[in-house]
Order: sequence, then C-alpha cells, then structure tokens
Amino acid sequence: MADRERFIESLYRRGGLRNGQKGALYVAKWLIAAEVLGPELTIEECYEWWLESESTAYRGRAALRACLAEGVSVDDVLAWAWSNGKARQLARREKRTGSREKGAVSVVAGLSVLPFELGVT
Repeated sequence: MADRERFIESLYRRGGLRNGQKGALYVAKWLIAAEVLGPELTIEECYEWWLESESTAYRGRAALRACLAEGVSVDDVLAWAWSNGKARQLARREKRTGSREKGAVSVVAGLSVLPFELGVT
C-alpha cells in the first residue's frame, strides 16, 4: 500500500512552494485562533486576533485556494484541520506560547506531516 500524501506535499504539488507555504500558514493561524475564539470565527475576526490586516488574510486564503483540488473548498480544509485530533492538540499547545508567529510556524510543521486525502488524485 502506498503512503498517503502529506498535507504540505499536497499543497506544494498543486500550488507550488510559495502558495503552499502561505496556505499552510493560513490554516495554522486559523486553527490557533479558532482554539481561542471558537471555530465559527470569520476571516476578519481571525486576522484581527493575529493583529494582521484583512488583505493579508485574504491573500493567505487565496494562496490556500490555489493549492486545492477542484471541488475542495477552503472551508473543507479548515473543517479537516478542526476535526483532526493531532492538529487540534498542536494548536492548543501553541496558543499558549508567548510568540504567536513562533506558535503558528510550529503548527505548520506539525500539520505538514499529517495524512491529507481531500481531493488527492
């Protein structure tokens, strides 16, 4: 049985290195903010919590969208991350760090190795 594609591999393969990195960071930031504010937060609430601009939020979301297979939405990926126990555990741990950016990078690293099957062909 072949190994399942990892999250970051899927993003890189479909969207390239730049979009893949930005897309993974968008998911990590959303996941950490959702642990604090709840999973129903809007994109604006998420990035307000991160003290970043709305345009930065929309660029991150667009980068993630560029990495997804047809028929897979950004919301599908966020739901996958929220329902993944390992991803949630990473976010819970990192929301307590002193540096939000360092926490987000740590969550990206953890998300990167998780099996990802949404839209994998």
